[in-house]
Amino acid sequence: MMTEEEYMDVVALARQGWTVSQIAAELGRHPVTVGKWLKNGGPPAKREVDPALLVIDERWAVRIAEILKANSNLLGTSVDRMLRAEGFEGSYPTLMRHLREVRGVRRHVQAVSVPIETGPGEEFQFDWSDCCAWGRAWGLGELHCFGAILCWSRHRHWWFAPSLDRCHTFEGLVRFFEDAGGVAGIGRTDRMGALGVTRAGRFRFNPEALAFASAHGCVFKACATRDAKRKGKVERPFRELKSSFLEEITAIGAPSSIPELNIRAAAWLASEIHTRPHRVTGVAPAVRLESERQLLAALPRIRCCASPDPLRHRPDRAPPSRRPGPPARGRRRRLLRATGSGRNRGRGSVARRRRGAPDPGARLRRGHSRSGSAGISAGVGPRPPQGS
Repeated sequence: MMTEEEYMDVVALARQGWTVSQIAAELGRHPVTVGKWLKNGGPPAKREVDPALLVIDERWAVRIAEILKANSNLLGTSVDRMLRAEGFEGSYPTLMRHLREVRGVRRHVQAVSVPIETGPGEEFQFDWSDCCAWGRAWGLGELHCFGAILCWSRHRHWWFAPSLDRCHTFEGLVRFFEDAGGVAGIGRTDRMGALGVTRAGRFRFNPEALAFASAHGCVFKACATRDAKRKGKVERPFRELKSSFLEEITAIGAPSSIPELNIRAAAWLASEIHTRPHRVTGVAPAVRLESERQLLAALPRIRCCASPDPLRHRPDRAPPSRRPGPPARGRRRRLLRATGSGRNRGRGSVARRRRGAPDPGARLRRGHSRSGSAGISAGVGPRPPQGS
């Protein structure tokens, strides 16, 4: 609709002798529209709707203002879910027009990316997301979210924990496998310090991570440096986690504990994510999961412990401190001095002894060696029969 300022420009140009076609081309309007404005003496008045016919009446307008006051960062989809739970029957475009009038237009430019498609049961991705800002605001302390997703069906799993160390990473993976009903072939993640180290530009998984993957029949693969988009299927849902789920929890009511937050997260995923069609596949993740489960590897018969080394990860015992030993070069020098061999021959205590003099401890050492070797050989022999 033309504004009053645009109409004044139309009148000014018409007085200067411009034709209707020239004015329409200048303002980007249709010539018929400009001719009607000049004939009627101005643009048509704004349409007025009876307040009784408004979908967003005073009651819903007040409720929307209360929701935005509790959390002004809520997305339109989050506001729509909250209102429909209370009986709102208006359309989503109607709600968005009202939100734009209340708080203005909010634009989010998304980068263009090419999706990487994988077959069913072929790959899953996992990573951690920092949620400490919400944890401190709710009085829960350090808070991190472990996220995992099956790449073909887009089945998600979120699990909140106070730490992102190796134990909690393994526990999050086990919970994801149990939720999905099986294990995919490849587990892709970033260069997570809890699972390995980077040496000479190459990431190497530690023995605990390799043993965990082998026990579940899968293989871990790390993304290349500066290639976080390779695991974008697990990264993009973290945006929805923070912009939708956590913001809705803030507006509705903060959880009292991390287990309560995990229960609410599982319920939210089941009702809002897994049942709606995915924007790329066009099929709900719950429907695709039923087909993908047939191609997933079976879970181990015994649930893998989240702590593969119980002595190292006992909560009541501090981790053992390892003092770095001397360099190998220094150890070799001391060994050569003690034995009198190599270039240091003649400097050790053994070399100072006169050549040909009897060694009083040699016979004792030889006898001890024989008895020791006999004891060792006896220890590895066949086990004696019972009762002997």
